[in-house]
Amino acid sequence: MTTSTSPDGFIRWTTSDSASLINLSTQMGNAIQTVLDKHERFDYVWPDENARQSETSMVQGSRGYQVDTESEYIFDNFAWQLRTAHTEYTAAHVNIPDGAVTGCGTLTLDASQSTSTTQTSTTDIGGTGQIIFANTGVYAYHALAMVGGPNGTPGEVFGNRTFIELAVGGNVIARQNGVGNETIMGLSLSNLRITSPNQPTFTQIYQTSTVDQDFETRIRITRLS
Repeated sequence: MTTSTSPDGFIRWTTSDSASLINLSTQMGNAIQTVLDKHERFDYVWPDENARQSETSMVQGSRGYQVDTESEYIFDNFAWQLRTAHTEYTAAHVNIPDGAVTGCGTLTLDASQSTSTTQTSTTDIGGTGQIIFANTGVYAYHALAMVGGPNGTPGEVFGNRTFIELAVGGNVIARQNGVGNETIMGLSLSNLRITSPNQPTFTQIYQTSTVDQDFETRIRITRLS
């Protein structure tokens, strides 16, 4: 039985292991195939962060794999970015007015729930409901909004029409209607494509009701490529 592999995926036997001659050819064949598959998928494979940071021959779009953290990276012409880095935001908006499309609130990065915020796919948060994407690419986007009553009063439900939407470049690209007598709604995109650097996006809420209502919002963004 083997207990570990080398940085390139080759089997490494320890002194307590016994290599079976019967299975050795199959095991080595599988290990070699793993190495070939990995090097076809990535331009670089590094054993650790020091090796990754020492890389100098990459170009924009280069892909790499860091073995000790099992992390995939992509080079954006300035730095190695986690390929699947994600960020999460929370926001609260008090008394959203009846009949007005409103930004979901002032967004705050929830660092404790985010993966490697130093390698985030976004660099700035401004305005109400605005997230700026520093890097082009494809992202998964998920927003969740929960309605409360005026001044935080619990127990309110969606009245008449309510929706959450995402606007990119001044255009609404996705919208999800709330369901009457419910208190929560969500919006998900599995392939949000950002084609311009530093692209601002806006998460917005609309509601018609007899009263102004409060919303708490949570947004998660994951870089896919």
